[in-house]
Amino acid sequence: MVRVVRLQLVALGLLLAVPSVARAEAPAPEHNEQAEGLFAEGRKLEDAGDPGKACPLYEQAVELAPAAVGGRLHLARCLERIGKLASAHAAYEMAAEIAKKSGQFSRVVHAKGRLKELGDRLAFVTLVVPPATQAAMPALAVELDGAVVARGRWGTKLAADAGTHEVVALAPGKVAWRREVSLALGDAFTIEVGAPGDASAPRWAWVVGGVGVALAAGAVASGVELSAAQSDIHEHCSATACDRAGGFEPAAANARLDRDLGLVLGLGISGAAAIAAAGVGLAAMDGGKARDEDRAESASLAAEGAASGRVARRRLDAEGAATRRVAMSRVDAEGAASGSVARRRVAARRVAVAPYLALTPAQGVTGAGWSLSIALE
Repeated sequence: MVRVVRLQLVALGLLLAVPSVARAEAPAPEHNEQAEGLFAEGRKLEDAGDPGKACPLYEQAVELAPAAVGGRLHLARCLERIGKLASAHAAYEMAAEIAKKSGQFSRVVHAKGRLKELGDRLAFVTLVVPPATQAAMPALAVELDGAVVARGRWGTKLAADAGTHEVVALAPGKVAWRREVSLALGDAFTIEVGAPGDASAPRWAWVVGGVGVALAAGAVASGVELSAAQSDIHEHCSATACDRAGGFEPAAANARLDRDLGLVLGLGISGAAAIAAAGVGLAAMDGGKARDEDRAESASLAAEGAASGRVARRRLDAEGAATRRVAMSRVDAEGAASGSVARRRVAARRVAVAPYLALTPAQGVTGAGWSLSIALE
């Protein structure tokens, strides 16, 4: 009787212990009041038929609680409803990955099903970065439509909506490499990403600048001729009349003066405009280079932040596993200690009972006394 009860208790203990171990291996999603508030507000807007306003709230909630699989699934569904199929595809992928790690297999199945259905309604682009470019530019960053593509996704199929997309390669101190590609539904396009180049002024700026300098030189030469014409007129003419000494012709002198004045004004203004245009072109090039450098730095920092996040998550996982092992060891030790105490307690109880049982045969209850003694052993 006692052995049967003991076996039932042991079996019950095992049944209770198995789920607790499973829960320890699947950490609970991160939640906070702000994320839950944003999620609830988004649900109200979506239920009211306004998914366009609900999606940004879901995105904010997911940023605050990145491990919340349910929030990511709602975000993916919302993006799907407003036609952002590529973004919805990426959200379902992330939800499936997190759900798999946390043991939520029903949600993995759901997300995979949605991914399969969306795959038939999307285009895909693969960004291939040559190994030589990666080796030459460790800080290289690649963007698709302004969003940084993680290095781990280079060479993999990326979902994209139908339409025109821009691929940009950025590196500090370099001019960005750009390419546009048009995709239709069902397309699968591969792009070999080029290397960002060295900064160089556009050819037209040099040409226009050279023309401007030539025009300015012509204006200076015409100015010298204009000064000479004015000197001849002042030498041969007074306020009322002009002489004709040395073959001086007043009419010819006036025509020369008008011609040189027109050349000075025309060449000078044209040259100044050409030089200004070349300057604007060079300034625009410098500004574009500065913007590319800023974007390259931001993209590099974003990639480093993602890598740091992955390292931090792995570290937290390792620390969590170690903590769980310590906790389980502690539980085992406590359980062993409790078992030893229990065994000593039972033994003590048997020792205490034995003398009583030994006395019972003299009292005429031998059968009952020995029966009880055998049951305990």
